[in-house]
Amino acid sequence: MSIHKEIHAGLMRASEKRLEHTRRAFRMLPPIREPRILDLGCGTGDVTIELVKLSCGRATGLDIDESALAELERNARAAGLMGRIETVNRSMFEIDFVDETFDIVWAEGAIHIIGFERGLDEIRRLIRPRGFLVVHEMLWLRPNPPSEIRSGWHGVYPGIRTAPEYLAEIPKHGYETIEHFTPPEDFWWDEYYGPLVERVRSLRTKYAGDAAALAALDREEREAELYRRNARWYGSGFFVMRRTD
Repeated sequence: MSIHKEIHAGLMRASEKRLEHTRRAFRMLPPIREPRILDLGCGTGDVTIELVKLSCGRATGLDIDESALAELERNARAAGLMGRIETVNRSMFEIDFVDETFDIVWAEGAIHIIGFERGLDEIRRLIRPRGFLVVHEMLWLRPNPPSEIRSGWHGVYPGIRTAPEYLAEIPKHGYETIEHFTPPEDFWWDEYYGPLVERVRSLRTKYAGDAAALAALDREEREAELYRRNARWYGSGFFVMRRTD
């Protein structure tokens, strides 16, 4: 396992607190009988499984990580849902499903891989008329963030913007916004950065004397400290959209 994977392994698993936000976004959709759902960048599939339970529908989980998909299949089998969940080992750049296959496309922390605008355009054809897209993306909580964090985030997440800027873009690509919301400011510390700091500290002993590994741990700790000092400036938001025709 690479040091990067060892640092991050399991950190973004969907805890009960995170799944509450998934449920909140799902409840903003009107009732759909046994929907067909595509979960983009599904990872180990905690959200995929939750969506199937919430909807009584069927889901396709797409991810580039074959080991994560294997774990999703094990968890789906254990939950008695394997007949309602399929996995596709594919990149976000290779989404080649038949047009208008899905009632709902779900993308928690995934659409930035191909870019927000390109993602909206390419996903739209997969959605049935008047179907839905739900996106969870990083955003600026306030306009005009300090240059230190603006330059840092634009290097790793160039599409980051404020919620009003996302909302202004949505209708240009064939959608209407049903609702949007931002998880509380402590969400990312509780769910990601706090556990990340604990993981980094535990790995320092294991990798004592390994200069490359320690440098990677230093970078992660600096990122967590940057967030701790600037949590009021950036976080994430859910955007619940309907395809317009």
